[in-house]
This record gives sequence, structure tokens and C-alpha cells, in this order.
Amino acid sequence: MQNRLKILAVVLSLTILLSSFSVVWAASDNGKHSNFITAIEVKGNKKISNEEILKVVKTSIGDQISNQKLQKDLQAIFDLGYFFDVQASFENYKNGVKLIFEVVENPILKKIKIKGNQAISAGKIKEQLKLKTDKMLNTNQLNKNLRKVESYYQEEGYMLAKIEDILMKKDGTLVVTISEGKLAEIKIEGNEKTKDFVIKRKLTMEPGDVFNVKEMKQDLRDIYNLGFFKDIKPKLEKNSTNENSVSLTIEVKERKTGNFGIGAGYSSTDGWLGHIEVQEKNFKGRAQKLGFRWEFGEENTTYELSFFEPWAFGSDTSFGFSIYDRTDEKTGDFSEYAQGSNNEALDYEEQEKGGSITLGHPLGYDIEGYLKYEYDDTSLDGENIPSAALEELEGNTRSLTFSTVRDTRNDVFNPTDGRQDRLSIEYAGQQLGGDTDFTKYQLDLRDYTPAYFFEDNSWAFRFKTGLSDSGLPVNEEYELGGAQTVRGYKDGQFNGDDMILFNAEYRIPIADKFTGVLFTDAGKVWEEGENFNLDNLKKSAGLGVRVSTPVGQIRLDYGFQEEDSRLHFSLGQSF
Repeated sequence: MQNRLKILAVVLSLTILLSSFSVVWAASDNGKHSNFITAIEVKGNKKISNEEILKVVKTSIGDQISNQKLQKDLQAIFDLGYFFDVQASFENYKNGVKLIFEVVENPILKKIKIKGNQAISAGKIKEQLKLKTDKMLNTNQLNKNLRKVESYYQEEGYMLAKIEDILMKKDGTLVVTISEGKLAEIKIEGNEKTKDFVIKRKLTMEPGDVFNVKEMKQDLRDIYNLGFFKDIKPKLEKNSTNENSVSLTIEVKERKTGNFGIGAGYSSTDGWLGHIEVQEKNFKGRAQKLGFRWEFGEENTTYELSFFEPWAFGSDTSFGFSIYDRTDEKTGDFSEYAQGSNNEALDYEEQEKGGSITLGHPLGYDIEGYLKYEYDDTSLDGENIPSAALEELEGNTRSLTFSTVRDTRNDVFNPTDGRQDRLSIEYAGQQLGGDTDFTKYQLDLRDYTPAYFFEDNSWAFRFKTGLSDSGLPVNEEYELGGAQTVRGYKDGQFNGDDMILFNAEYRIPIADKFTGVLFTDAGKVWEEGENFNLDNLKKSAGLGVRVSTPVGQIRLDYGFQEEDSRLHFSLGQSF
């Protein structure tokens, strides 16, 4: 009941108005008096002047009594908002009748009390009401601002909220009761493999909470970004009871989360290559990730095993580890490490063994923090390698990396809106032991936005920079060139101790599962002690295509640069 004061007053006014008319016309029928109005008077007003009341009255002295016009006058006076009751009466006056408007003024507002609010504070609601105490209550303004309160709730996502009741007490206290609307229950349907608790732990909403449609959309986005579902549909049903509440059913359609891949190829530089990969992103329906990869060829062999648990130790702390063993057959020139060398290239074998352990935990809304310990041991095996080269290139690295990630992307696989920002600091050696000492600082900013004129198209931008406090080991240097950085150049063509990178893409959906891309890249690396400037950036531009397949998104990019061009094949978006 938004305004029972107004309804009551109108009913009373109409009742009294009709009874007044019957008296007037009875007198006129006797022929003693004219039905012309010879005077107009206001009674009952103490705070509101006669002039302010009469300026909205259309009936004038000399007019004949008009039922229709009097109804409009009563409504106009009531619409001033200052009166609890408005009535019209007549009395004989100077060969006619005097029209008397009798008003009952609203009480003085002393206090405002808000009831039923939980999601929005009483202070915020009072800001929307804009009512001043120690002044006469204006019901017209009250009605208008009560609608503003409901609109404010809607803007904040509380679509069920409504004004349930208003009451003016004798002591001048205005009581506004709000029904914000509750979420009665949450049901999950359609998940055959994924456990219910995996989905529900991504929900910030709980039964009994005030229902917020914005919060629901955010939760659905987080569920979709798990990567286990190809479609998610919410269904809201009004409760059968009289309560202002809804039930939410989340209908999901699962997608394939396990992959087994086997492949082979030939490269003029590396010879025959092959790989076997097994990956499961939703192991036993518990959102655990398990992966194994074996790469083999004439020049290299790699074994890698990884595991990730997003909900370890009974909390939202994540845990992951990986172990690897890589062996590469290489040819290199070590003349710089030994005087008098004949500059002949030497064949040698480089082996890297190591692994990492990572812990993650939410730091705030859309922000995750990670701490990773990594161990890497590098050794060289070959004849006639100078001892100075072995001393510099061999050894083990032990490091701790702290990183924070803020992610508001609408889709982690193919984002068209939102941001992803990452800041990391890697500290190696010193108190951690190992043979190398360095600190690396990295900042990676990514922004995704819909195109202004074409809603289906989107822009993607990336700015990335990496710095170090000293000369980095060769295997820790920043690299540019290739499918993930500056396209059109060879993978890792440029390396150094500091780095900067710019990428921009314009993404155009062509058909279902096909997306075209126009891109431009620019970047540069610096060696230790080299002046930091943006002259002679390595630049490229090109076009590409993205194809969604059951094993993931396949990416083909053709990049052009000043001296050459190159085709890049990879999986997933470049950023």
C-alpha cells in the first residue's frame, strides 16, 4: 500500500462533495436562492495561506455551481500535497451561495523511520526521499520520492524491491516499510559430471539473501568461466506463497573437458617432431586440472606433468604443482668464453629439470593473489665446452614469485568486454639459495571493449613491460618475437634484461566458430646498462583467423614486418 493517506482523503472528499451538492440543489429547488457562487472561503488552514490554496482553484465568484469543476478543484487542492483531507460545502450568502473549502493539514514531520531494509542503508533511502523534518509533510512530494526509492533499488539490481506500506504516526513519525525481495532457493540442473558444490561455491548468493539480478549475472559469468559448460540459463520462479521471493534454477549444458592429443610433424631445423598430450580440466567433476605432455623428436624431448586444485584445504585457497624434464640438442658458438677459440660451432645437449608449487587466494572482489616457488636446474653436456661457459650457463635457480591478478573479463576464452591486469615480482637466489640472483618485475595490462559502431566486433589491447635489477641468466631473459608477442618475427628472436610490448587487435566474428582478426604489434628489449628508449621499436601488422574446435581455439596469424613475413600457428587467443 504505497499511499493509503491519499486514497482515504479522496474517498472522504468525494463522499462529502456529493452530500453537499444534494443540499445546494434542494435549496435552489425552493427558489429562495440562486445557484450562483457569490463568495469563496477556505477554512482549517493554519500553515498554508489562503492565496496558495485558491490559486489552484478554477471556480470563480459569479460561476454557476458545477459538479465537474468542483471535483477538479478538490483534486487540485489535494494535489498540493499539504492536506490529509479536503472537503467542499455551501451556505447561503447574498442571494447566492458561498463555496467553502475545508482542509485538514498534514502533520509536522518529526522523524523518518525505515523498516524492512537490509541491502540498502536507511541513510541512502532517506537521501532518495529528500524529506525535511520539522516541516509539514507534503504527500505529493512523498509519493514522487517513494517512486524514486523503488527506482534506486531497481538501478542497484534489486528487481523485487517495492514500498510495502507507509504510516504517519500521531507523534509525527513517518514509517516507511520496504519489501526488498528474497532469494528462496537455488537449484542446479543439467550437470551430469560436474558436482553441485563446484557450481555453488562460485555463487556469492545464498538462499535467504536479498535477490539482486546484477549479482546473479556476475555469478553466472564466474560459473561459465570455469570452462565446463557451453551454455548456462537462469530460470526465476515466483514463490507460491505470499512472500516477496523467487526461486532460482540454474540450467547448465556441459561441454567436453578432457582432451587426448597425438600429433607429428617435420621441421627443417628440428627434424621430425611428435607429441602426446592428455589433459582433463574437470577431473572427476571436482574442477581439478590434470595434464601430461610428452614431446619427442630428433632434437628435443620434454616430459611435463601438472595438477591444479582450485579449492584446497577446505577453503577457496588454490594449490597447483608442475614438474618437467626437457632435453634439447643444440649447436652453439662458445668463442666468447675462451680466448684463442677457433669459433667453430659445437654440438651439445641442454637439459632442464625442475618444477613449481603455487598457492592462490582471493584478495578482494575479482582479485586473486598467487605465491609460486619454482626450482630449475640447467646442465650442458658436450665436448670441448669452455669451463667459463659451463660456469655461466649451468646451475640451478630457486625463486619466489608473488603476483596479483584482477580479472573482469566477460569470457575468459574469448573476451569482448572487461579487463585483466597482472602484476608480478619474482625474487631469485640470495636467501633462497641457488646459483643465480635476480629480481624481475612484470606488468601486463589487457583491455577488451565492444566496437562503437558494430556491437559484435570488439577491440583488444595489451601493454606489457618487464624489468630486472641486474643482468639475467640466459634462460631467464625476456624474449620478443613470435605468435605470443611480436608476430612476423621468429619465436624468441630478441632477448634482453628489460622489455616493453604493445598489441592491438580488431576482432570480427565472420560465422559461427570463425573470427577474423586485424592486428598490429610493437616491442623492444634492452640489455643490462643500455639506455631505456622507444627508438627503433620492432613493429609488425597482419591479419589472422580464429577457429573454435572441440580441442580448443586454433589460431592462425600472418604477420608482416620491414624485412620479412611469417605465418604463426598456435592455440587460444594471443592475449
